[in-house]
Amino acid sequence: MHPGAGDDRILPLTRLVAVVVTPILLVAFAILYVRNDLAEAVFAWSIKPRLGAMLLGSAYAGGVVYFASLLAARQWHRVALGIPAVATFAGLLLVTTLLHLDLFRFDRVTGWVWTIVYVVAPPLVLLAWWRNRATDPGPQLGDARVDPRLVRVLLVAGIGAICLAAILYTAPELVAGSWPWHLTPLAARVLAPMLCLPGIIAIRIARDGRRSSLAQPLTAQAASIVLMLGALVARSTDLTGPPAAVIAAWLVLGGSLAGTVAILVWARRAAKA
Repeated sequence: MHPGAGDDRILPLTRLVAVVVTPILLVAFAILYVRNDLAEAVFAWSIKPRLGAMLLGSAYAGGVVYFASLLAARQWHRVALGIPAVATFAGLLLVTTLLHLDLFRFDRVTGWVWTIVYVVAPPLVLLAWWRNRATDPGPQLGDARVDPRLVRVLLVAGIGAICLAAILYTAPELVAGSWPWHLTPLAARVLAPMLCLPGIIAIRIARDGRRSSLAQPLTAQAASIVLMLGALVARSTDLTGPPAAVIAAWLVLGGSLAGTVAILVWARRAAKA
């Protein structure tokens, strides 16, 4: 057993990972979202259209919110559910980099930084999670639980997101023609990990079942979706796909935000009841 088994504390290694990762995510967000006009010229690869850059920047912003909450948290189980999703995201982006290495710009600092980050991040994040998981006391008698009906909804939503991510990653050509914006194989394999994030979080919330475990990861998710909706507004000219696909993108993101916020509000009210 880990010497801190069951005490629900966050280990120094986990906090160190958050300290290292957060500024990198902030810089990436600034380049991809705030100054997306520069993304094609300065980022690790030439991202087109600019909407794609802003969407990836939105995912990084969610990461900033999540890791900031981890640094502020006192109990491991309140932030633990997001770590496997982050590790999967980073691991898939490493594989994407290796698959499309010829498209990355190593004449730019960002090309090297991107590659180094995604070589180092997956094992480091997994190590932090593996060591810290022993401190989770697990569900206790009297813990407020997630409603079983919500568990079923989360499982369906999570599995659906992961299935779509799998198609995007393994066969991007199948969906490229019906996507709301122009989608290259590289762009599809960057988007797929972004879909895995909420999918894995939804499944882990359903499996964990503690209401106290969902607030931090879902708050980060809500922040990311808000920025994604902002990206659709700002870069509406990039929505050149079939009209039905464009409408579906709005509905999925809007519905995801409404559902995430509704769960957060429900959990907060239930905690006060």
